[in-house]
Amino acid sequence: MTPDSSGQPHLLRRFGLLQATALNMTNMIGVGPFITIPALMSAISPGGPQAMIGWLAALLLAMMDGMVWSELAAAMPGSGGSYVYLREAFGARFGRLMAFLFIWQFILSGPLEIASGIIGMQEYVHYAIPGSLEAYYQEAGRAGRDGDPSRCVLLFNASDRRTHRYFIGKSFAGARTQLMRKGLSEREQAKRLRALEARKNANEDKLERMVLYAQSALCRWRALLEYFEEPDLDPEFRCGTCDACAHPVEAQRTPPDAAPEVFPRPADSPLPEPDEASAAEALCAGQRVEVPEYGEGEIAALNGDKVDVVFADGAVRKFKTSFVTPI
Repeated sequence: MTPDSSGQPHLLRRFGLLQATALNMTNMIGVGPFITIPALMSAISPGGPQAMIGWLAALLLAMMDGMVWSELAAAMPGSGGSYVYLREAFGARFGRLMAFLFIWQFILSGPLEIASGIIGMQEYVHYAIPGSLEAYYQEAGRAGRDGDPSRCVLLFNASDRRTHRYFIGKSFAGARTQLMRKGLSEREQAKRLRALEARKNANEDKLERMVLYAQSALCRWRALLEYFEEPDLDPEFRCGTCDACAHPVEAQRTPPDAAPEVFPRPADSPLPEPDEASAAEALCAGQRVEVPEYGEGEIAALNGDKVDVVFADGAVRKFKTSFVTPI
């Protein structure tokens, strides 16, 4: 708003470079970069400044297009935007047709843009365990940066592991075909495939460590310190504040009033109530059990709140007792 010659404020119909560039970027840049750029960066081997060069080139194109929009808005300041510009640019004979086609395609593309936005949002806005302890430590550490007490709740489901393994496999799918298209020698292709396989195995190993952490009954902070190889860690160290320290397995077997509740459960907690019946059900060696995602197996050994389960393929895996269901 600015005063005119009469001293009365009025709205300036002005479209500068900054506004034109911002408007143009809203039309050009949707959720696509947030989905494709991580995949492109992971596919670039060896790494380099290609992504930054691409962004700079896109910036120059957006600025030039923004200048065009700025000129159009200055020449035709009325409302309507692209509809008006197309109508005037193509004249009386085809102007209305082109303006109509613009609105018609927007009616069709609008829902598709919304759908693609939802696809992008689910990549970032969802609840599941992180893919590694490094990612978990970074996310959990954000809560205490202001110095005030905070609570971190880790949501875990057996299907989280399957979801992460799917994305790990998807990120490395088609690697051999991509390398062949680059015209590399067989020796160089084999070298890069071994490097990709090593990265994939490393990511899967980090995922398994995260799953074990989610199912562990040991001190959470101690587990993180051991993972990051903290030097001079006291063998008897326990943080005393995590769920495993506040409610150890031994204390959970005693009456509730024997273990003080450090973090009382809020009345409106979104977490489900613990299933006391299944937790109290006795298990023994040789018993047949069912494990989510893995299927049926037989208990080979018990160790506190953990059991070793042997499956039909001969593999032996360790789980918490609350994670298995007797058959």
